[in-house]
Amino acid sequence: MNKYYVEIPYSCTTYGRVKGYVFANSEDEAEVLAEDVDNLDDAEYMDQDTDNTEHYYDSMEIELRESDIPDDEVPDYISEPTTSEFPEYFLSEITLI
Repeated sequence: MNKYYVEIPYSCTTYGRVKGYVFANSEDEAEVLAEDVDNLDDAEYMDQDTDNTEHYYDSMEIELRESDIPDDEVPDYISEPTTSEFPEYFLSEITLI
């Protein structure tokens, strides 16, 4: 597992950036995980406390910080990227048809 530093621009009443880390096996996987800001470890918002934020994921920057992180050092709340936008129960029903 690798540790990537992620910086995602966003706007609210004032423009800002959220910065943090994601743990992933590749840069592509890091990008997928970073598209949910709940997956950022040590997330830091660079603005005032405001509501109605809109994240600009297509402008995010990703940089490898550490590689080969042992699994026991990856925070428990980090989720795995989803491979499908459809719920598993829906996909299982399709295979029965």
